[in-house]
Amino acid sequence: MNESTNPFTEINERLDALATTVKNITSSSPEKSTDKNEVLDISGASALLKIPEASIRFHIRNNMLPCHKPGRRLLFIRGELLEWLIAFKAGETEEKKADAFRKKYNLKK
Repeated sequence: MNESTNPFTEINERLDALATTVKNITSSSPEKSTDKNEVLDISGASALLKIPEASIRFHIRNNMLPCHKPGRRLLFIRGELLEWLIAFKAGETEEKKADAFRKKYNLKK
């Protein structure tokens, strides 16, 4: 760099090149799967529903979350989890949640 060159011009050029590189990397990354039949493990279900794995285990123990257990692993189908989430937000599973809470703490209805 010679003394007559503005240092901010060089900084801006490098930032532009960096921004272009980041844009290329993010645009070439694989898209999230939208396949409703995709099989997920517990960490995938946790990421999809954006809840901790402990909460997923709680819902499974209380028969509130659809899952499949071929052998020792818990598996989930993306479409079933999304349907469960829609139903949960609509309040269809609130009664089951309340029953599970009552059962856990030995409360009567």
